[in-house]
Amino acid sequence: MKKIRDYLPWTLYFVFFIRILVANPGSHYIHLVSRIIIYSLYAVAFNLVYGTTGLVSFGHALFYGIGAYITGMLVKATSPEFFLLYILLGAMSAAFISFFIGLLALRLTGIYFTMLTLAFA
Repeated sequence: MKKIRDYLPWTLYFVFFIRILVANPGSHYIHLVSRIIIYSLYAVAFNLVYGTTGLVSFGHALFYGIGAYITGMLVKATSPEFFLLYILLGAMSAAFISFFIGLLALRLTGIYFTMLTLAFA
Protein backbone atom coordinates (compact mmCIF):
# COMPACT_ATOMS: atom_id res chain seq x y z
CA MET A 1 0.00 0.00 0.00
CA LYS A 2 1.37 3.36 -1.00
CA LYS A 3 1.70 6.14 1.48
CA ILE A 4 0.68 9.72 0.93
CA ARG A 5 4.36 10.62 0.67
CA ASP A 6 4.59 8.52 -2.52
CA TYR A 7 2.00 10.76 -4.22
CA LEU A 8 3.72 13.99 -3.21
CA PRO A 9 5.65 14.53 -6.50
CA TRP A 10 2.46 14.18 -8.56
CA THR A 11 0.58 16.49 -6.24
CA LEU A 12 3.31 19.11 -6.48
CA TYR A 13 3.34 18.69 -10.25
CA PHE A 14 -0.34 19.53 -10.62
CA VAL A 15 -0.23 22.30 -8.02
CA PHE A 16 2.67 23.91 -9.91
CA PHE A 17 0.79 23.98 -13.21
CA ILE A 18 -2.47 25.13 -11.65
CA ARG A 19 -0.51 27.91 -9.97
CA ILE A 20 0.82 29.01 -13.36
CA LEU A 21 -2.76 29.28 -14.60
CA VAL A 22 -3.83 31.32 -11.60
CA ALA A 23 -0.82 33.65 -11.74
CA ASN A 24 -0.90 34.20 -15.54
CA PRO A 25 -4.36 33.41 -16.90
CA GLY A 26 -3.43 34.42 -20.46
CA SER A 27 -4.43 32.25 -23.39
CA HIS A 28 -0.82 31.27 -24.10
CA TYR A 29 -0.30 29.91 -20.60
CA ILE A 30 -3.61 28.07 -20.63
CA HIS A 31 -2.65 26.44 -23.93
CA LEU A 32 0.84 25.59 -22.69
CA VAL A 33 -0.29 24.08 -19.39
CA SER A 34 -3.09 22.08 -21.00
CA ARG A 35 -0.63 20.60 -23.51
CA ILE A 36 1.80 19.70 -20.74
CA ILE A 37 -0.93 17.97 -18.75
CA ILE A 38 -2.23 16.08 -21.82
CA TYR A 39 1.25 14.87 -22.78
CA SER A 40 2.03 13.87 -19.22
CA LEU A 41 -1.17 11.83 -19.00
CA TYR A 42 -0.23 10.22 -22.30
CA ALA A 43 3.21 9.35 -20.91
CA VAL A 44 1.74 7.93 -17.70
CA ALA A 45 -0.62 5.72 -19.72
CA PHE A 46 2.23 4.48 -21.89
CA ASN A 47 4.35 3.82 -18.81
CA LEU A 48 1.50 1.86 -17.26
CA VAL A 49 1.23 -0.46 -20.26
CA TYR A 50 4.93 -0.83 -20.98
CA GLY A 51 6.06 -0.86 -17.36
CA THR A 52 3.63 -3.49 -16.11
CA THR A 53 3.30 -5.78 -19.12
CA GLY A 54 6.38 -5.06 -21.22
CA LEU A 55 4.22 -4.65 -24.33
CA VAL A 56 4.93 -1.68 -26.57
CA SER A 57 1.65 -0.10 -27.61
CA PHE A 58 1.18 2.51 -30.31
CA GLY A 59 -2.58 2.48 -29.88
CA HIS A 60 -2.74 5.23 -27.27
CA ALA A 61 -3.03 7.89 -29.94
CA LEU A 62 -6.19 6.23 -31.27
CA PHE A 63 -7.97 6.45 -27.95
CA TYR A 64 -6.87 10.01 -27.25
CA GLY A 65 -7.92 10.98 -30.77
CA ILE A 66 -11.35 9.37 -30.51
CA GLY A 67 -12.11 11.12 -27.23
CA ALA A 68 -10.86 14.48 -28.48
CA TYR A 69 -12.66 14.20 -31.82
CA ILE A 70 -16.02 13.31 -30.32
CA THR A 71 -15.70 16.02 -27.67
CA GLY A 72 -14.73 18.61 -30.28
CA MET A 73 -17.54 17.67 -32.65
CA LEU A 74 -20.13 17.78 -29.87
CA VAL A 75 -18.95 21.22 -28.78
CA LYS A 76 -18.94 22.45 -32.38
CA ALA A 77 -22.41 21.05 -33.13
CA THR A 78 -23.98 22.49 -29.99
CA SER A 79 -22.68 25.02 -27.51
CA PRO A 80 -19.79 24.80 -25.04
CA GLU A 81 -22.18 25.06 -22.08
CA PHE A 82 -22.09 21.32 -21.46
CA PHE A 83 -18.35 20.92 -22.06
CA LEU A 84 -17.78 18.65 -19.05
CA LEU A 85 -20.60 16.38 -20.19
CA TYR A 86 -19.05 16.24 -23.66
CA ILE A 87 -15.68 15.33 -22.19
CA LEU A 88 -17.37 12.49 -20.32
CA LEU A 89 -19.12 11.32 -23.50
CA GLY A 90 -15.84 11.44 -25.43
CA ALA A 91 -14.09 9.40 -22.75
CA MET A 92 -16.92 6.86 -22.64
CA SER A 93 -16.88 6.46 -26.42
CA ALA A 94 -13.10 5.98 -26.41
CA ALA A 95 -13.47 3.37 -23.66
CA PHE A 96 -16.20 1.61 -25.64
CA ILE A 97 -14.09 1.38 -28.78
CA SER A 98 -10.97 0.45 -26.82
CA PHE A 99 -12.82 -2.48 -25.25
CA PHE A 100 -13.37 -4.11 -28.63
CA ILE A 101 -9.89 -3.31 -29.88
CA GLY A 102 -8.51 -4.72 -26.63
CA LEU A 103 -10.36 -7.98 -27.19
CA LEU A 104 -8.44 -8.40 -30.43
CA ALA A 105 -5.07 -7.01 -29.39
CA LEU A 106 -4.61 -8.70 -26.02
CA ARG A 107 -4.58 -12.12 -27.60
CA LEU A 108 -1.23 -11.26 -29.17
CA THR A 109 2.20 -10.73 -27.65
CA GLY A 110 5.50 -9.22 -28.67
CA ILE A 111 5.93 -7.72 -32.10
CA TYR A 112 2.48 -8.91 -33.21
CA PHE A 113 0.82 -6.86 -30.47
CA THR A 114 2.91 -3.81 -31.40
CA MET A 115 2.08 -4.08 -35.10
CA LEU A 116 -1.65 -4.51 -34.45
CA THR A 117 -1.79 -1.44 -32.22
CA LEU A 118 0.18 0.48 -34.83
CA ALA A 119 -2.33 -0.57 -37.48
CA PHE A 120 -5.24 0.63 -35.35
CA ALA A 121 -3.53 3.92 -34.56
